[in-house]
Amino acid sequence: MATYEGLQKSNNIISQSSNFIYHDLSRDLSNPRTEEFAKIWQPKALLIKVKSSEIIKYIDSLINELNREAEYQTNDGKIFIKEGNTDIPRQFFINTSIGKELYKKLKKCKEDILAIDPEINIVFGKNAQIFKNEFELTIGDENTFAETYFKNTSVIAAKAILARLKNNIIIIENQTVYFCSAKVVDYGPGYSVLRTLISQSSTIVKGGEIIKIEAGIGAYTVKNKPVIKINGKVFYPDNPKGFAEYQLKTQTKPGKYFIPVIIEYNDEEGIKDTMKTRIEYTVKE
Repeated sequence: MATYEGLQKSNNIISQSSNFIYHDLSRDLSNPRTEEFAKIWQPKALLIKVKSSEIIKYIDSLINELNREAEYQTNDGKIFIKEGNTDIPRQFFINTSIGKELYKKLKKCKEDILAIDPEINIVFGKNAQIFKNEFELTIGDENTFAETYFKNTSVIAAKAILARLKNNIIIIENQTVYFCSAKVVDYGPGYSVLRTLISQSSTIVKGGEIIKIEAGIGAYTVKNKPVIKINGKVFYPDNPKGFAEYQLKTQTKPGKYFIPVIIEYNDEEGIKDTMKTRIEYTVKE
């Protein structure tokens, strides 16, 4: 249960981050210094939102339907979920067309997002991952998807798998809308669009896996002299990318862990400012 609930919480956190970006891009439309680029990239970001929202809504409907299939009522009227049952997911995903339909929708969502702009495809085409690496590197397709993911899988594990697929979509959405936001350049002399940009490669991992964290300020700029501290390590971005990249070997003990991130920078008026946050990840059992 903790894995499923942890994934759902992670999804909410990342989605909230994306919502802040959508808000900033809408605000950029009314700023004379940013409106020219915002008119190009804000619609692309909203299209990403539409594509990801469609598949997220579909996955949520599958979770709800799976719950209904697994419900049972006791003599005293209480309703429970047969979370350990393995027959229900098999009937639900493998013995019907739902497994194939889910695979097709996930694959199309990724393709649609990457096709929104050639630059998005170049930057994220090889790294945007929805399925397991071993599944994508083999002959995994709509005919093997349901067997691979849901054969001999309990109800609660099937729900966690759906939440994980949803998590992968939400991460792709978050990373690509960040990219759109970073493309909005301020035309005003001596100014730049200031935002703290932080992304992580995963939020739910196995013990010992690698998490990659990228952090920067503005439209990935070094103009505002950012000093970035991730988990105590200090970065002084002085390259064209303008962001810090940090890789962490995760803990092996199951549980929830936090990585502190501090970004110090000069704002548009030259006044020093600081943003503090923390990256959360969960090591599953």
